[in-house]
Order: sequence, then structure tokens, then C-alpha cells
Amino acid sequence: MLGRFLNQGRNFVRPAMQFGQQRRNMILGGGKPISLRQDSLLVACCISAITYFVPQDLVFLGLVWANLRSNSGQINNKQTVPNAEAAFNTWKEKRGINNVALQGSGSTYYAVYTAK
Repeated sequence: MLGRFLNQGRNFVRPAMQFGQQRRNMILGGGKPISLRQDSLLVACCISAITYFVPQDLVFLGLVWANLRSNSGQINNKQTVPNAEAAFNTWKEKRGINNVALQGSGSTYYAVYTAK
């Protein structure tokens, strides 16, 4: 009895699945393999565009990167000091700041706000 019931359900679902399959085939081109010939005009135009525009873009982006690096180095450049704590204390005195502490070790230090 249960087998007959499941068999009837399978017969009901099959047309719905076929309708979905037909619609998918219409959208995707019926499952035909898509081929792109290597000697076609599209491939030749893409290769020519890449060989013509990529070097220009690389040069332009390289110049933009060099300009940004130069400008950022002029705004906030890195300085090496022999004694980081002494340089930090003179920096605090020059600006009149009292609630800032120095944290870090080695070659990297950070100014950290301390609430008092």
C-alpha cells in the first residue's frame, strides 16, 4: 500500500521536474557546449587590448604609487632616535601634554592616552 502511494507521488513530481529542466535548457542554450575559437576576431581583439593597455596602466599606476609614497613621506616621515623615551618626553613637553604614555619595545613604540 505504501509503495503504491509513493509511486503515485513520483508520477506527480516528474512533470514538474521536466518543466524546470526545459526552462533551464532554454536559458542556458540547451546544454550545447560553448566553444571559443582561438583564431576568432574576439580573441585577437582581447590579446591586442591587453598588450596595448596593460603596459600603459602599469606605468600610470607606478607613477601614482610613487607620488602617494612621496607625499605620505613628507607628511609623516619616520625618524630614528637613539633614546625613544627621552624623545617622547621632549615631544610631550613641547605640546604640553600630560595624559599620554609610551608603550612598545624594540624599534616600535606607540603613544597611548591614559585617563587620569
